[in-house]
Amino acid sequence: MPSIDGRPVGDIRNGIAVPISTGRVGRFQAIVVLICVLVNAVDGYDILVMSFAAPAVAKAWSLSGSQLGMAFSAGLFGILIGTVVLSPWSDRFGRRPLVIGSLMLVTVGMVFSGLAPTLKIFLMTRALTGIGVGGLLSSTAVLVAEYASDRHRSSAISLLGVGYSVGAMAGGLVARWLLETFGWRSSFLAGTCLSAFMLVLATALLPESVDFLLFRRPKNALRQLNRILRRMKCHEISQLPPRVATVMKSTSSVGRLLDRNYRTRTLLIWTAFFLHLMGLYFLLSWTPKLLAASTSTQSVAVHAGVALNVGGIVGSLAFSVFAPFFNLRKLTVFLFGITAIATVLFGMGMTNPALVLPLAAAVGLLSFGALAGIYSLAPTAYETQTRGTGVGWALGMGRVGAMISPFAAGVLLDTGSGSLALYIVFAIPFALAAVAVSMLGRSEVQPAMTQEISPG
Repeated sequence: MPSIDGRPVGDIRNGIAVPISTGRVGRFQAIVVLICVLVNAVDGYDILVMSFAAPAVAKAWSLSGSQLGMAFSAGLFGILIGTVVLSPWSDRFGRRPLVIGSLMLVTVGMVFSGLAPTLKIFLMTRALTGIGVGGLLSSTAVLVAEYASDRHRSSAISLLGVGYSVGAMAGGLVARWLLETFGWRSSFLAGTCLSAFMLVLATALLPESVDFLLFRRPKNALRQLNRILRRMKCHEISQLPPRVATVMKSTSSVGRLLDRNYRTRTLLIWTAFFLHLMGLYFLLSWTPKLLAASTSTQSVAVHAGVALNVGGIVGSLAFSVFAPFFNLRKLTVFLFGITAIATVLFGMGMTNPALVLPLAAAVGLLSFGALAGIYSLAPTAYETQTRGTGVGWALGMGRVGAMISPFAAGVLLDTGSGSLALYIVFAIPFALAAVAVSMLGRSEVQPAMTQEISPG
């Protein structure tokens, strides 16, 4: 099977990208990962700010339930569009331009969301913000994958989940205080400040991907490479290495995801993302409401929601620590299977106040650990010319599942299904995702990057 980017290790990357892949994680690489983690916090804030602002927005414009649902869906729809439409641009124009452009979209969307005079304009600005967030999700995951060493790639990617959870929790606390003090518009304007700060930081410090520079060779590629090499404290080069001949089909990068070489792995990865986010967004969206109905205690429901996110942070951190010592694919399959069991156990124990919080934390830990696993797997499945598109479309398929599950749960509730039945039903996607990831271990769908998803 090909190694990273479909080339034997040591040719075009020799002396340039090989130190990134095989060496220790240096200060420069750590800075790249840290910036991407902080950028990912923007996604967490964007999700939580709408949840906290929803009652005030509904009151200000006298919205019906369906209209408020549209306000929630506009952002998710925008994220879906961003992941599938913008992600191919990172394979054509670069990872760094997409991060910067996406942050611009988020900043503009946030500020106009805070100033929107009508629901129609608010929906448009929420969709615009979501498009920017979708572009960030795919481009940051690819950048982290391409700057992390083979041994620590999965650990670095899993930290993106920490960024999301921290942004969600910290953003939720800030948004709640702003809502009570200055009104709902201030929470979106605060998001503008966050995304604008990240825009300045990314513009100043975030480099282009070495893989992209070597493969696409844009204008000033040599100068950009030498700037990166200086920051890595490596020797500069006088000319680019010889270009390796690569057979490129005339199809678009999206079309290549489904050609003979990629079709099986693409469909399996799409399936895993779709199923996992279907189950995860059910947990995040419905758990507080179902707990409030089951225990008749709103405080327990709120604390359980916090426990889910705290468990998510711990799960992402734990995955980043332990992933280098295990086979990544097998570890992810294990986490999916245990998440399915934990989801059923949570449904069985949600009427017991003594069990709710530890079970919620356990479900959060396991589900976000599994999410870190498939986030780590996706970039390794594609070569440089399709990696951004591949990751973006995988995330887009996940967002489809995320959009479907809250609605499907509501339909099941309307038909008389109880809370336990819902948790059993939505444990099934986690179990099926385990099957999809396990099938990635077959020889014909081995990863394109050098890390098999095994210990270094």
